[in-house]
Amino acid sequence: MENNGPKIASGDMAPGFKVELLLKDLNIAAESASELGLPLRGAALVGEYLRSLVADGNGELGTQALCKALEKLGSFGFSESKRVWRLQGKREERE
Repeated sequence: MENNGPKIASGDMAPGFKVELLLKDLNIAAESASELGLPLRGAALVGEYLRSLVADGNGELGTQALCKALEKLGSFGFSESKRVWRLQGKREERE
C-alpha cells in the first residue's frame, strides 16, 4: 500500500509490473499447485480479477490496476476527493 496506494488514489496506472505478466506468473504457480493437489483459492480469485482486466484491454497497466477490477465488481469508484491513508499504523489525510 505504501507504493501503490498513492498511485491508485491519483489514478496512476503506469506499470511497474504489468497485469498481463502477473497473470502469466500466477497461471504458472496455479498449474504447479494443481499438479501437487494444492488448492490456491485466493490465487484463483486474483486470477479472475486479472483475466477481467486483460479482457477489458488493461493488461498493459500496472498491477495497481487491480483496483479497476474491484471497482467494476463492486460498482463503486475510488474517491478523488479527500483520502485517508493508513501507513505504518499512522493515519494521514491527503488532498
